Amino acid sequence: MEEKRWESCNAEALLEEFFSQDDLRQLALSTGELLGCPLLVLDDTFHIAAHHLPLGFSDALFETAVRRGEISYEAGAIISRNPMLTAGWADYVQLADSPYRRRFAPLVSAGVRLGCLICVDTDGHLEKIPPQTWELVEHILAKQLFMEVSRQDKPSETAEDILMHLLDGGFSSAAHFQLQASGTYLADFHPLTFALIDLEAYHNAYMGKRHLREELETQIPDAHPFLYKGDIFLFLHREGDADTLSTLAKEFQLKILVSEPLDELFHTKIGVKLCSMAGGGVSRNLWNFFRTAPAGTGQAVTCSTSGMGLRLK
Repeated sequence: MEEKRWESCNAEALLEEFFSQDDLRQLALSTGELLGCPLLVLDDTFHIAAHHLPLGFSDALFETAVRRGEISYEAGAIISRNPMLTAGWADYVQLADSPYRRRFAPLVSAGVRLGCLICVDTDGHLEKIPPQTWELVEHILAKQLFMEVSRQDKPSETAEDILMHLLDGGFSSAAHFQLQASGTYLADFHPLTFALIDLEAYHNAYMGKRHLREELETQIPDAHPFLYKGDIFLFLHREGDADTLSTLAKEFQLKILVSEPLDELFHTKIGVKLCSMAGGGVSRNLWNFFRTAPAGTGQAVTCSTSGMGLRLK
């Protein structure tokens, strides 16, 4: 009987809402009410496009994400690296800072991965919802997200979007990049180097206290860190910033790559492939552009960007 209720509600209410409202936020609210769970709808940059926060629900991780408008680095890394999600399937994940499991599901429309749906399973009932209901919910939300993305005047509206497009090699020339960046802080931005933080070995030494995001924003306030394909990308402006990162690497068990000085922001393109790391584990080798040998967990590695950018593979 419960399955019939879910199927009926989704088929009749969500579809009607989709065709009549054309509003992702209202659609997310209705979806959460029908499924009986708090939820987040993310875009492809891990920012929250819409959410449903029921009255009486309390979860610090969820509430922090809603307040900040984006999910944690840890959750973003899970989305980027989880085999099930990468293959296009949903998966249940228990995050360290929450008592509730979450159901992560990619949102895909017209063959394009647009974001992710995260539903919080407060009482274990989400696994009882039939697969066809989930398929319908995800299809409707993906279509609405696709429509809202398609209405944007520019493909890259924020500095973070522009940087991600740059890292993907999406700008044909420096002039094209400068034109897109003209309305953001990137128009007059001259960092010394950039760094890439591998979250694979991440260990939160500040459980319930300060997390990596807060440490970066406090100790390197102008780094503009953001998640890029499961890693944290950030800029360094002073010589001492690399030393600060090295200290954080030891505290949080991080692998960090630091580039040589940048001649021009346009040349910030990353090329990374996995390789064996001395002492065990996995590091990231930038096509033999290392100035120093790959280091172990908790140490920073310097790489070169001379002659050409580095492109992420």
